[in-house]
Amino acid sequence: MAALTRCAVALSTLPVVARHHPDALVVWFDAHGDINTPESSETGYIGGLALSGPMGWWDSGLGAGIAPANVVLGGARDLDPFERHLID
Repeated sequence: MAALTRCAVALSTLPVVARHHPDALVVWFDAHGDINTPESSETGYIGGLALSGPMGWWDSGLGAGIAPANVVLGGARDLDPFERHLID
């Protein structure tokens, strides 16, 4: 189990977790989904892309490997339209 204090840190840590534990479950506690991609983001803020990169939805250059089916969003309440579409 690990806890991160900055969303963007997940871009580099979650691919390493996936490499060592391909079946890892990620529980993402955040008010935001952080599953935008560079193409869908209105701001380009890296923290808003922090979970989609490790899931392989865009190439961050830091790796991927977290299966979207193994991700649970907890507390997400401020979602962009793209994120809402993916979740629905």
